Amino acid sequence: QANHDGSDQWQRMEREMLQLKAELPLHYVRREDYIRGQSTIEAKLDVLASKLESAQLRAANGGKHAN
Repeated sequence: QANHDGSDQWQRMEREMLQLKAELPLHYVRREDYIRGQSTIEAKLDVLASKLESAQLRAANGGKHAN
């Protein structure tokens, strides 16, 4: 009986580990992937800020190109 209980516990533990392995990618992001995504977002924000600044300068100069 004790040997059977031990076997059941190992099977349960194995099922839990397999479930964790299946769910882990849904809840975890690798550091490198996060940094890459964050860098992309920041680059896009920088471009947007530059365009906004250029538009503000053109508006301040009466619609003329700021050169």
